[in-house]
Amino acid sequence: MHTLQLYDEQLMQLINHQGSFFTDMFWFYYTNKLFWLLAVICIFYTIWARSHNWRDFLALLLAFGVLALLTDWFPAHYVRPFFARPRPSHTEGLEHMLHYVNNYRGGAYGFFSNHASNAFGAVTMLYMLFRSRWMAFTGFTWAILLCYSRLYLGVHFLGDILAGALWGVAVALVIYSVYAMFHRRMTETSGWPSIAQSYRQSEPWLIIGSLGVTVIVIALIAALATWGIV
Repeated sequence: MHTLQLYDEQLMQLINHQGSFFTDMFWFYYTNKLFWLLAVICIFYTIWARSHNWRDFLALLLAFGVLALLTDWFPAHYVRPFFARPRPSHTEGLEHMLHYVNNYRGGAYGFFSNHASNAFGAVTMLYMLFRSRWMAFTGFTWAILLCYSRLYLGVHFLGDILAGALWGVAVALVIYSVYAMFHRRMTETSGWPSIAQSYRQSEPWLIIGSLGVTVIVIALIAALATWGIV
């Protein structure tokens, strides 16, 4: 464990560096969950528009709710206090060697990363639902960049990120499997269309587009901040 900690600290010093004011602002905004509200709205609108009936929609809402509970609330309240692994920004001997943006350092403990588990859990769930290569490419690229933002800001070790991502993927696969079994039973007993008929007839372009638009908006705001306009 001591050796892994040393590797994590060395990698953190390589990844976390003082970039330009633009990159500081870009990654600071990118990591802020509020900027991704448009994508969340588009996700649930797309699911609502493609669901066969209100029961199917509520089942998916419940699935995403449980996913959020297990990838966000559970790690924050149980996993982090149990392992009590300090963030890089709170690690003695390392914290003063890192670059911070707007003095953002996060809470005391960082294992594992909620951002990583949330992002990879959500994207895995969306890919399993829509089975879209474009969704996979765009979604996992977005998730990887979100994880990089946590490293850039100095608030997570790479180990925190990897553990969070694996947890998010594993939880999403289990939850989707339960939902798929429920949907299959409703198809057999109540005549619901299959998941493929409901959700895989076309690409979820609204979701994909919302991610791209948000990245552009974040870049524009970071540029305006760099020029002193905002």
